[in-house]
Amino acid sequence: MSRDPYSLPGYDAWKLASPDDEWTHDDDEPPRIISVHVRPPIPDRRWDWCAYRDGQEELGHYGWGATEAEALADLKDLEAEDLP
Repeated sequence: MSRDPYSLPGYDAWKLASPDDEWTHDDDEPPRIISVHVRPPIPDRRWDWCAYRDGQEELGHYGWGATEAEALADLKDLEAEDLP
């Protein structure tokens, strides 16, 4: 398996117009959601899962939760707050 990100399937559908622009996709679909089992070294398990949109990590929209489902719901709630 190649580790070159430009060789990943579907990469050509993503564009970065300039370093200051956000990632855009050719389709009307939002970027896929990535979920990560973080398990920080703290006794509180409410922050074990993190969810974010692929390519939008720097926007700061991260959903957090004790389960993957809670993190996904938190992210979707944050995105709903940003809608006009």
